[in-house]
Amino acid sequence: MRIARLSFTLAVVLSCAGVAHGADLPEAPAPFHGVVITPTSLLLAGGVVASRALDWASTEECLRRSWCHEGELPNALVHSKPGLAAFEVSMAGLGIFAQHEIGKHGHRKLAIMGQVVSSSLILGQDAYNYYVDKSYPRHP
Repeated sequence: MRIARLSFTLAVVLSCAGVAHGADLPEAPAPFHGVVITPTSLLLAGGVVASRALDWASTEECLRRSWCHEGELPNALVHSKPGLAAFEVSMAGLGIFAQHEIGKHGHRKLAIMGQVVSSSLILGQDAYNYYVDKSYPRHP
């Protein structure tokens, strides 16, 4: 209890200190009014769509094996093919929309880094789902 009270007090003090010295903060970048759809953003969007499609396919492949189970998504969503497809499409659309909005507000490098990290994490899970151990039989 004492540690929680001390950490709450420290958080309040640091928040107040940040507000008190707000004049020292740099200005936010100006909104970007140029072309937002660039070849780089199109490649990243295509990468997100491809990684999400591969994620759907790898989850379906994982479900064909008796020893494999999805570790991140709920079973009700995973066992419903239309539900899983709708989830993957909506997450791909949300990722592309977030990239567009972050880039539009002047943070293009942050948008690019976010999409690369997101696609890399998805592809890592896909590689895990596609790992085939030959000692376990597959369902027909």
